[in-house]
Amino acid sequence: MKKGFTLIELLVAVIIMTLLVTMAVPLYEKTVEKSRAAEARVLLKKIADSKTRLLSSMELESFAGHVPSAFTAKSLDVQMSGTSSGRGSGAILTTDAFTYRFFPASDADKVCCSRRAGDTAGVSFWYDPTPATGGDFYCTGGADKCSVYGMTSRSGGTCN
Repeated sequence: MKKGFTLIELLVAVIIMTLLVTMAVPLYEKTVEKSRAAEARVLLKKIADSKTRLLSSMELESFAGHVPSAFTAKSLDVQMSGTSSGRGSGAILTTDAFTYRFFPASDADKVCCSRRAGDTAGVSFWYDPTPATGGDFYCTGGADKCSVYGMTSRSGGTCN
């Protein structure tokens, strides 16, 4: 009696493995996107808190009319990895997954970021730290794209 596998048995095993991988890849990608969103939310909260501390250290209630000309990502006391630059009266931080924008004089204390690449490019996350909201995260860019991150979509503009 010969030992080994027949061609049919090998083909069936390959087909089963292909089906398993085909089902697992989308689940993996969705998990990775949710992880990126969680990372973005953490950094958005840190940026907003740092903006508040910067205002406090300057003994100001608002940046309006007092916007420091050197306001950049480096002026905040939060560790961020990426490329930072200034634009107008705001600052931009670019990482592999997101572009974070924070403007000291506009949109109250809100900070935002936009997804840079992939199927969800253009989706924006916002953090509004005002006491009335108790610290509110929301997503703009369409319900179908926001649902990938497990968030409900809300209108609120784009983070450009």
